[in-house]
Amino acid sequence: MTTSTALRPPATAETARVLPPVLASVREARAIVARELASHGLAVHRDDAELLTSELVTNALSHADGEIVLALSFVGDTVHCEVRDSSAATPVRRRSPDDDEHGRGLLLVQTLARSWGTRLLRTGKAVWFELGPRLEQPGMAV
Repeated sequence: MTTSTALRPPATAETARVLPPVLASVREARAIVARELASHGLAVHRDDAELLTSELVTNALSHADGEIVLALSFVGDTVHCEVRDSSAATPVRRRSPDDDEHGRGLLLVQTLARSWGTRLLRTGKAVWFELGPRLEQPGMAV
């Protein structure tokens, strides 16, 4: 998991939507993400953002009860996407056998997102990711 200790600048725009705990919410979440990215000129992140959002919303449906909150915020050319649910159990990346249809969502998030993480809330947790320009890694040539 990649986290940053630097303070994020204030978001230039934020949106949050409550989604019902039904499978159709995955499709609705993807549509919200696509629409918001387009309206902020960040459609370049659409494919990755839709895929990662689908994974996080699906995980929330599978492992929590109740409504899900999809929150998006934008700072410059970076999008921060967060999925909140009622479960305090933090996600665990697991190694899946090649023929298993489940268990690769967090691997996708880790691979495609610039950074990601979880945070506990009073009533559950939030799992988030950011897409944007890659953060400079110590020891890597730029």
